[in-house]
Amino acid sequence: MIQKPFDLFTCAHKSYLFWIQCRWFASHVVLMVELFRLRSSAYFNQIIQGVLYSFIGLLFTVTVRFALNVKWDITHILLSVAALAALLFKVDILWVVLAGILLSIIFIH
Repeated sequence: MIQKPFDLFTCAHKSYLFWIQCRWFASHVVLMVELFRLRSSAYFNQIIQGVLYSFIGLLFTVTVRFALNVKWDITHILLSVAALAALLFKVDILWVVLAGILLSIIFIH
């Protein structure tokens, strides 16, 4: 096996990459420690709760706007009820979406 001669650039580059990996790991450990410390703060929990409530409000608003913009007929009602039933029976969302696409191509168009 032929060895390459000592290359200062390669050695420095590998050392730098190792240093970056160590810094990345250390920063994530520090972040996790800080997160656990923040979780015990009442103010932090209130902020997180407010963010979650605003997200739920946003989801509700989008749902209502979609519902108001759909031209409801028996086909759309049956398709939405079937999708809701499938999701309530814990069917994977990928299969629900694929079945919805297939059924809408067959029955709606």
